[in-house]
Amino acid sequence: MLFRSRSLEIAADHGSPLSVLSPGRALSRPEIWTSVLAVVSVIKAIDAHVAGTPVRLVVDGAPRPAGKTMGQKRDWMKRHGEPLRRAVMLEPRGHADLIGALLTEPVTPGADAGILFFDAGGHPPLSGAAAIAAATIAIEKGLIVGPAPRLVLETPVGTVYADARVEERRGQPRVDTVRFSGVPSYVR
Repeated sequence: MLFRSRSLEIAADHGSPLSVLSPGRALSRPEIWTSVLAVVSVIKAIDAHVAGTPVRLVVDGAPRPAGKTMGQKRDWMKRHGEPLRRAVMLEPRGHADLIGALLTEPVTPGADAGILFFDAGGHPPLSGAAAIAAATIAIEKGLIVGPAPRLVLETPVGTVYADARVEERRGQPRVDTVRFSGVPSYVR
C-alpha cells in the first residue's frame, strides 16, 4: 500500500463555497473582503489506495463527532461535518471515486476505534476498502495503540475486524496484508 501525507489549508467564510489557500499566497482584494470572517483550518490526511480504490484518511483537523452510537456520530457528521466532507472529497482536492475515513473514539468497550466514512455523494455506512486502508495506516503510523495485528473497528452498521499481517522493516511496522471481516449480509 502506498501512502502520501497531505496537509490541506482550507478557508471558508460562512455561507460561501470553500476555497484553498496555498501557504504564502496573497489574497486578492475581493478575497480579502469575502474572507474577513473566514475560519482557516488545517486538515491533515493520509492518502492511500486499496486494490486501486483511492482512500483518504483524515488524521487531524476534523471535528469530533458526538453521539453514544456510531450511527449517532454519523448523523452528527451529516449535520455538522459537511464542510469537512466537501473540502476533502470534492474537487479540486478530491474526486468522485475517492473514499474518505475518519477514526473516532470507540463507543463500546473492547473496540480499538470507531470509523466513519464519507465520499463525494455523502456518508456511506461502510466501506471495506476504507476500513482496510485505515487499519493499515493506523498500524504503520501508530495512530491506534493496541494489540496489532487485529483491530476491532466500530462502524455505523456494526463491528468489523481487520486482521493484519505485520512485518518489521528497518525497525518500523509494515503491514503486508489485511483481511477484512464485515458485518453479516443477506440475499433475499
